[in-house]
Amino acid sequence: MKNILWVDDDLMIEKMVLMYKKKFNVSDVNLIFVHDGNQALDIMKEQSFDIVLLDLNMPVCSGYEFLKRLDHSQLPKSTEIIICSSSSANEDISATKKYGVNEYITKPFDISKLFERISVNKDFS
Repeated sequence: MKNILWVDDDLMIEKMVLMYKKKFNVSDVNLIFVHDGNQALDIMKEQSFDIVLLDLNMPVCSGYEFLKRLDHSQLPKSTEIIICSSSSANEDISATKKYGVNEYITKPFDISKLFERISVNKDFS
């Protein structure tokens, strides 16, 4: 089972993802949602995750602030960080790479493809 931390302040995305998970009986994914980078940093002190899905534009603690404050040396090497952002700006995409981000997905995205990618650990496309 994949343990996934989803960091996004958009409650509609959370509802949509949970509805999809329930409708299609996705049982190989354990999802935990938090709504800002501070909450994510706190929970990551207690648990490890296979994948962190991260929005960049959030109040309180943005995705960028989260990436700056994250202690990458404490992450399991297998942990993937995937940006899910409405920004398709090249500056944002290239700026996140310096923080070891594995992938950058722009919103809106196809939830079924995202779950497929998560389940079989392949690139999102």
